[in-house]
Amino acid sequence: MKRLDGIARSGLIFLLALVVLVVVAQLTGLGGDPEKIVGPRLAPPGPEWWLGTDSLGRSTLPRVLQGTGTSLLLSAVAVLATAVVATALGVLAGYKGGALNEIVMRVVDVLYSFPAIILAILVAALVNPGLDAAVASIVLVTIPLMTRVVRAAALTVSHRDYVTSAIISGARLPRVLARHILPNVAGTVAVQGTYALSIGILVEGGLSFLGLGVQPPQASLGVLISEGTVYLTYAPWLLLGPRHGARAGDPVHQRARRRPARPARPANFEVADMTHLLDVRNLVVDYVLADRRVRALDGASLTMAEGESVALVGESGSGKSTLGSAAGRLLPPSADLRSGDVAVLGESLTGLSNARIRQVRRERLGFVFQDPIGALDPTMRIGRQMRLAGGDRESLERVRLGDPERVMRAFPHQLSGGMAQRVGIAMALSARPRLLVADEPTAALDSQVRQDVLDTVFALAAEAGTGILLLTHDLSAVSRRCSRMAVMYGGRVVEDGPTAAVLGAPLHPYTAALARSVPGNTVRGERLEAIPGRPPVLTAESAGCAFAARCAFAEDRCRSERPVPTQVDGRTVLCHRVAEGVS
Repeated sequence: MKRLDGIARSGLIFLLALVVLVVVAQLTGLGGDPEKIVGPRLAPPGPEWWLGTDSLGRSTLPRVLQGTGTSLLLSAVAVLATAVVATALGVLAGYKGGALNEIVMRVVDVLYSFPAIILAILVAALVNPGLDAAVASIVLVTIPLMTRVVRAAALTVSHRDYVTSAIISGARLPRVLARHILPNVAGTVAVQGTYALSIGILVEGGLSFLGLGVQPPQASLGVLISEGTVYLTYAPWLLLGPRHGARAGDPVHQRARRRPARPARPANFEVADMTHLLDVRNLVVDYVLADRRVRALDGASLTMAEGESVALVGESGSGKSTLGSAAGRLLPPSADLRSGDVAVLGESLTGLSNARIRQVRRERLGFVFQDPIGALDPTMRIGRQMRLAGGDRESLERVRLGDPERVMRAFPHQLSGGMAQRVGIAMALSARPRLLVADEPTAALDSQVRQDVLDTVFALAAEAGTGILLLTHDLSAVSRRCSRMAVMYGGRVVEDGPTAAVLGAPLHPYTAALARSVPGNTVRGERLEAIPGRPPVLTAESAGCAFAARCAFAEDRCRSERPVPTQVDGRTVLCHRVAEGVS
């Protein structure tokens, strides 16, 4: 029970209480004979008939208990059949894979594409109305989801070392499935079975209400609701019992929430230095696509001191956004952190519990995103979003927003891009974070407001002592505002040092080419010098220098030998020929 939230716990208690009540009623005859006429027609609830009488003068209470029992039993039988079939299909598809997996999942996808009630009505229409139609409909409606979930669980378990050991020891397929796969997916089947039971009660109720499920005079929740609807104006109490019985079919009341597993640290993580605000060490991140892997970070390293402003620059695809996301452990599910470590104030983010990483983000980190409107909830007023972020009216005043009261009452679509970005900045800085990650914060803004927005960000950060990691293409903004800059290419930081030195006398050929391609760095009449070729799309570790194919100074060594960081005049450079000054 500790693993269930309050809503799920209340739903489970309600369902169990309903089952106990139905069983007791069957054993003790609680409420009397459901078919016996005991009084006048449509009598209201009273001491003699707690829930009143129906259109024939029968007591409603025993009929509600009988109908609830019928609906629960029918749904339980259907869910048991679903569990057997879905477990067999899911386990075989997940463990065997190949053509069997493709066939099973495509059939499941087709079934899943139909709305549940439409599929149930279709099945019931093809079978004679009655118990068989209801059971068949529930099975067909609940099989797709359970098969998918069981297949995913079996796929995960099948790659465990103990399964491999069993196969190596010569165990046959039935033994592997029975001893190693099935016991480890049983919990998943049980949870999905509870959910399917609630869906079954709803499906039975809908079909019986339409006359396609349980048929009168046999009682079920759907039949009772159908009968009560006829007399809704004169005897609304007829729906009181069936309505609460049907609550057991509300999936919200059966929602279980398992604690997410704590992510494991990579085997070769390194302990971070306590003196750094941000410490990224040899970070390797792949994105797992349907047909291949793409390496976004290929051993990236970066450090920041408290209160420092560092720019991360490079062409699109160089890995800037991935590194920025990794700084808050915000990588998408498709990202695979292969090795390396990320630490904030000496605390490694890799392996932190979900509760702790939420606390770290809340207390130490702030993020300003590229799309100002997209970063705000369109269904919520700005004032509420500010309060949720720990901000208030004064927070909006600090980012130089005129008429903050009107802004607090507005929805995001009522703001301009510049106003929305100022709101995002105010939210990010409300908790006075130690590190602010700004990912192209002015890219979506008009040129007139870009400088003003950047001025606001850096002024407020300096006032709060917040360090800034600015991800940008704008080298002119970097030269005016950041004390250090790091240049990324091919998933690595190829040059890192004081901004004035890096831009004034770049040591890496890519940094020099990047600076020459920026508008404003040429004299009148000269053409911009574009960097030839395209950035690489890595699928594994780069064997040599990732820039070698585009570098005018590359030699054989550059293509075959991976460069290591070299310290030159207070800068870190990844280039074999840096000592020759070839840039």
